[in-house]
Amino acid sequence: MLNLALNMNGDRYVKTTGSHGADISSQRMDKLDRESLEFVLETSEPFCLDLGCGLGEQSIRFAALNGKVVAIDLIARSDRIDAANKLFGQRVSYIRGDVRDLDLTVLPDLDCVYAQRFIHYLTANDAITLMQQLRAKLKPNGKVFLSASGMRSELGFDYKHRNQPWDRL
Repeated sequence: MLNLALNMNGDRYVKTTGSHGADISSQRMDKLDRESLEFVLETSEPFCLDLGCGLGEQSIRFAALNGKVVAIDLIARSDRIDAANKLFGQRVSYIRGDVRDLDLTVLPDLDCVYAQRFIHYLTANDAITLMQQLRAKLKPNGKVFLSASGMRSELGFDYKHRNQPWDRL
């Protein structure tokens, strides 16, 4: 089978659920990844939330920097997370599920929220609701590291709702 690049960065498809995305973090780190790691490194015992964590690469990086992490995704927990927990002492908790169905109020206050290439899978209303919930859980000096693939990006070329206003999706 021909393995074509997903985008101009040369990323390859790394199977996740089969219906949601590709695990890009296991292939490369970008500026948002690095900035979130710098923030975690500079924060004393940070509590992090990794939304749409995929195979858990960024969660593992946070754990390596002494972060406590809750990682959430639709796919089963990866062996990588299990290996990291053995190495770093159970620093990554994994929740398998849809973030829209989870009660985020049970989490401790957050230092770091990381959501790389995830939020664009939510409807506009669900994304707004999630961001409001996360803001309520964020510590005063906490930060949100968020990215989304745009409708006009190379990943949106064949998206059937490409020409609809974002708030109607």
